[in-house]
Amino acid sequence: MSKIPLIFQLVTLKSAPFWSGLTRDFVTATSLLIPLLENSLRHVLKGAGERVSTLTPAGVQEVLRIGALLDHPKTLEIFGEDTVQDLKGILIDRTYGNLRNEVSHGLVSWSTFHQPHCVYLWWLILRFVLMPHYSSWSDQGEGDHEPEI
Repeated sequence: MSKIPLIFQLVTLKSAPFWSGLTRDFVTATSLLIPLLENSLRHVLKGAGERVSTLTPAGVQEVLRIGALLDHPKTLEIFGEDTVQDLKGILIDRTYGNLRNEVSHGLVSWSTFHQPHCVYLWWLILRFVLMPHYSSWSDQGEGDHEPEI
């Protein structure tokens, strides 16, 4: 099972969020990637057979929010502790980033989008998209060598 939903598998580097990051437009990249990432985490958990929604006492079905998605044991198993901690630190930890809430509620300044945590978030998500293809790329190359990053 791919860790990345179809929406990300179908995009190329010229798609808006990835191309924006390559051209240093992290306002666009960050604004588009955060909701896509949140939905992708739901997709991954659902594909792993986990519930991604709850039913309130009033009978309203609500999807799990990003904090619950990142705290889910299956997310930790799939993505690993380091990656999950990085995402928590950038997206929901009030000490380091809280970027998901800040961006979603329009509380960020222009300069925030050019801080290292936005650039790192873009790179991390780009890595999620490209890693499933790495083995097929390395099979086509000569010898066994690590890619230069």
